[in-house]
This record gives sequence, structure tokens and C-alpha cells, in this order.
Amino acid sequence: MFAEMTINAPKSLSVAAALHPEVSSALDQAQQDALGEIRRWLGQHSVIRVGPRDAREVLPIEQMQVVGIRHKTSRAGDPHRHIHMQIGTRVFAAGKWRALDTAALFKQQGAIRALGTAVIAAHPHLAQTLAEHGLTLDPVSGEVVELQPFNGVMSKRSAQIRRNLVRLEAEWETEHPGEALGPIMTAKLQGIAWTHKRPGKKPTDLKNEQWWVQELRDAGYDPLHLDAAPCSARCSWMNLRCRRLHHGHWIAAPPHHQHGRNTACRSTSPASPPNTECKQHLPSCASSSR
Repeated sequence: MFAEMTINAPKSLSVAAALHPEVSSALDQAQQDALGEIRRWLGQHSVIRVGPRDAREVLPIEQMQVVGIRHKTSRAGDPHRHIHMQIGTRVFAAGKWRALDTAALFKQQGAIRALGTAVIAAHPHLAQTLAEHGLTLDPVSGEVVELQPFNGVMSKRSAQIRRNLVRLEAEWETEHPGEALGPIMTAKLQGIAWTHKRPGKKPTDLKNEQWWVQELRDAGYDPLHLDAAPCSARCSWMNLRCRRLHHGHWIAAPPHHQHGRNTACRSTSPASPPNTECKQHLPSCASSSR
């Protein structure tokens, strides 16, 4: 029925939203803007495949449905602002409703995630709201600089995975003395660590803002004595571009951060239509040549 992806916010930004209602509202708006930009990007770059295997044609879509569901907590009950984006796999193209090319969508995950992260990190209203509370939004990482040291306290799920992985690696080394842990086995152990005792969708011990604030204070949080740190130069999220790197990863960055010229999009993937020009409204896509 649909493919699902998640638009996440950095942990420190989720913590800031839990501390200040105004930041919470601004973050809601930033994530909604990120969802809107991703929807627009998907509308420009999603495709279908039509015809028999030996004469298949790749065509752009005309209509699609994308829904966002907002969540505020993690499985472990920590602050974790994220949107579950559900992309309908039935799209309108070439005169009727057809199946979305989900293979192409899977390859676009990096661009989608980079775009969502960049829109939030460069959001002017969110940055201004944080500044009014003495907090700094890093326009590249999206982290709140002063609250970033407390990410570990509010990331119990990540800590659980790390503990599981340390235990699994120690057990493997005991059973295989003198052997090196290769990348394939490392990936398997990481998967086991991620699934072992994974909390359910609804945390059994659901916390609230007052509980989180107390946890932060116990960890040394003092709003009157926060250490500010330098962050990267800011640019408006309305000037972002998507760029695919040589390794197959995507980033979203201002034009002056790009290497090479901003050209019309040229796709080398058989799942995308060739010579597709970027739309005039942002964000557009610039691909670096190989």
C-alpha cells in the first residue's frame, strides 16, 4: 500500500523542543516544511515503468499521495521528534493509476534524508526561536550546539544497542580466538544488537517534559551556564541543492558548498528518465559528473 521513511530531528533539537514550548512549535513547522519539500522533490523525480521487459519505458509520474504522521518520543520513551512519511505506491501516470517504481525510490533514500535534514538545519524561524532562548542551531548538522553534550542522556535506545554490540563482539572473539571480525560478521552482529530486546511501539514507561528536564538536571544541565560553541556559517534553506557524491551518497548543501557547476539533472540510472531538467522552484538537484 505504501513505502515508509522517517524524517528525523537531531537529538539535541528534540531536547530543546521538550524544554521550550516555543521551540516545539517552531520544530513542528520546520519538520512540516521539510515534509513539503520532500513531497515536491518526489513529485519531480518519481517514475514508473511501462511496457514489456524487452521494451520497457520509464515515465515520470503525474500524481502521488504522501502522508506524514508526527511522533514525539522514541521507543525507549526519550524525546525524539520525527515524522513517519508514508508514500503511496499507486501513482497516476500515462493516463491511469499505476505502480510506483519502488526500486528507483529506494535509490533516492539518501537524497530524501539529506533534504529533510538540511531544511530543518537551515530553517530561519527555528534558528531565531532557539536564539531567543540562548541556543544555537548549527546550520549543517542541525544540532543545538549547547545541548549536544546531553545527547547520550536522552538516547537510551542507542545506548542499549551499543551495549548489545559490545557483548556480542566479546562473545564472538571468545569463540574465535585469533580471528579478525570481518565486515560481514560485523553487519550481522549489528543487526542482532539492534533487534535484541527492542522496545515496542508504545513505551511501557512513557515519560513527559518534566521527567526529561529532571533527567537533564541530574546529568548537569543548567540553563544559566550553557557552554556555547562555534558552528558553521548559515544559509537559507530556500537556497539548498541536492548533490550526489561519487560514493553514491546524497547531500543537500548551499550552492557555494558544491564542487563543480550547477547543471540540469542528468540521470545515469535506468530507473530514472534521461535528461530531466530541474524545476525552477527549489530545491533543485545538481549532479556531479563521474
